[in-house]
Amino acid sequence: MINPGDPDRRILGAYDRASEAFAPHGLAYLAAVLRADGHDIAAIDQFAARHTTAQLVDSIVREKPDFIGFSCLSPDYPALKKTTAALRSAGVTAPIVAGNLHATLFHEQIIAEQVADYVVRGEAELPIVELARSLAAGNTEPDIPGVSYAGHLAAELATPPDLDNLPFPAWDLFPLHLYLNPPLFRFQKTMLAVQTSRGCPYNCYFCCQNAMVPHVRRRQVEGVVDEIEANLDQHGVDFFWFSDAIFPLSKQYGHEIADEMIRRNLHRRVQWVTECRVDSADLELLRHLREAGLLMIIFGFEVGNQDVLDRIKPGATLAAARQVMKATRQVGIQSLGLYMIGLPGETEQSIRQTIDLAISLDTDFAKFNRAIPYPGSCFYTEMHDRLHNPDDYALYNPWLNAPDIEPLYVPENLTHRRLVRLQNLAMRRFYLRPRKILRLLLSRRVRMEHAWRGLRALLEGLRGRR
Repeated sequence: MINPGDPDRRILGAYDRASEAFAPHGLAYLAAVLRADGHDIAAIDQFAARHTTAQLVDSIVREKPDFIGFSCLSPDYPALKKTTAALRSAGVTAPIVAGNLHATLFHEQIIAEQVADYVVRGEAELPIVELARSLAAGNTEPDIPGVSYAGHLAAELATPPDLDNLPFPAWDLFPLHLYLNPPLFRFQKTMLAVQTSRGCPYNCYFCCQNAMVPHVRRRQVEGVVDEIEANLDQHGVDFFWFSDAIFPLSKQYGHEIADEMIRRNLHRRVQWVTECRVDSADLELLRHLREAGLLMIIFGFEVGNQDVLDRIKPGATLAAARQVMKATRQVGIQSLGLYMIGLPGETEQSIRQTIDLAISLDTDFAKFNRAIPYPGSCFYTEMHDRLHNPDDYALYNPWLNAPDIEPLYVPENLTHRRLVRLQNLAMRRFYLRPRKILRLLLSRRVRMEHAWRGLRALLEGLRGRR
């Protein structure tokens, strides 16, 4: 089971220094269900280990696998093509299986280009076990829902699993020491993902995940907390993040999770991070979550113009953003605000309103992403004919920092150069305020070497773009 990532192509420039690897919980789930079915599993995280293609191929050849499974998101596709071609050149004949969102959407292309022998569309826990059994029995043309191969392209997604019946992710197979929390925290710890639900009840313009998980399901509270406890007892990991699209999906569910963690005394033993909608939290819930160990909450504020916000995130309001941040500060939870610039219809004025909103909300940290039309999103569907080179999947990155590379998308009334300057302006105005610098240093929330690394990345990103 392989999480790809080609270190030979770095298009983030100086900002690459500030990036960290996140634990690939999807692969860990697949490894767990395959192992539970009796298979011997090896896992390689090329992205986290920063192995070259040659190193990855050497590792696979040494394992002598019966079949090879790759995760494939859109930015990973060039690395996947490069690796599978190298595997065939090295004489590896084992079937290659691709899954995850990009493979789900572009299964026909992947099969036609012979990048993989099989593609699992949708959630792969059930079909990958059936596929492994079929291949082991010598059946290379199985009829499995959601599984595509040459001459047999699956029209439907794979049958979704019952989340409460899945084994816990097989983290023992992965290099946990490489999954450190982002440099927003003073301490350095392994951070693992815990998932309470799949799917999202909303259909935001820029989001692509409903293309793979169209229906919302939620785990039982006891199973979620059992997993948190197992990560602590078996792996010694006391820091995690809820990898759901939104946690909690409802205020009641958030209170139930918090109650169970407190009942088991886990709130004194673990800390965690989550992402939540601005209209899904209130003062009472935030206070309860903080008592249960919540260290940082992430809010997708997105933009500072209400008309743009209405188009991309129905139901969200700037008033709700201000209200939830008031409650977050009152409770004393650290905060990270997520923003986008360069959406369709945006102007320099609306982008400056986003920057102004970020400064007025004054979260502890902020991230200003370029708007990217990810495959599977309404954004991608609507703008596909206007995209620059949409098949160059390395361009699907909100921090493209290569001035000589034309980006995927630029709004009609802006330019690539102007968007880069506005993105850098946002970073500069938010982080280079004397009060912000002093507060971060006095809070002791960021390690000095990480603060210096981030500052160097920011200054180098600004160089030549003034």
